[in-house]
Amino acid sequence: MLFVIILGTIGVLYEQQQVCIAKYYFSPYYCGVGANKVYGRDIVEAHYRACLYAGVKIAGCNAEVMPAQWEFQVGPCEGIDMGDHLVIEVAIERLSKHHVRHIKAYDPKEGKDNERRLTGFHETSSIHDFSAGVANRGASIRIPRQVAEEGCGYLEDRRPSSNCDPYAVTEVIVRTTVLDV
Repeated sequence: MLFVIILGTIGVLYEQQQVCIAKYYFSPYYCGVGANKVYGRDIVEAHYRACLYAGVKIAGCNAEVMPAQWEFQVGPCEGIDMGDHLVIEVAIERLSKHHVRHIKAYDPKEGKDNERRLTGFHETSSIHDFSAGVANRGASIRIPRQVAEEGCGYLEDRRPSSNCDPYAVTEVIVRTTVLDV
């Protein structure tokens, strides 16, 4: 789950820290620490606590590439537990064959918003190309180093937009990787 605190939407809380995102090169903020690199921590911590209270199996969070952009890691989960039960190589092969379908499902505007984000720069893959790699933050699918070493675990699809429908994303991933349809 990834979200950005847009100034002007939630920005009343951050009038003193207003940042014109367009003028910044995003890299200095990646996994940022400190008041001059991280914005919205109080909102992030409140969201984290709300997830815990609601029973969401949230495992961590970190600041991302641009100011006020945050990522939350959710899992491991029971039920639709793709973790150790997923054969990574088969899943990646299936995902690569359905890249265009996934791009459309990962964005409420069927890829139009993601065209601006998935440029191939700033630790994103290109919207036009599918890629996978171990510990590669610039790939469509990132395989954590520990998963590659142990031969089991999970993969991270880095293509869904922050405003995606999580049910549509889950559906297309399960249909592709588990059901092979």
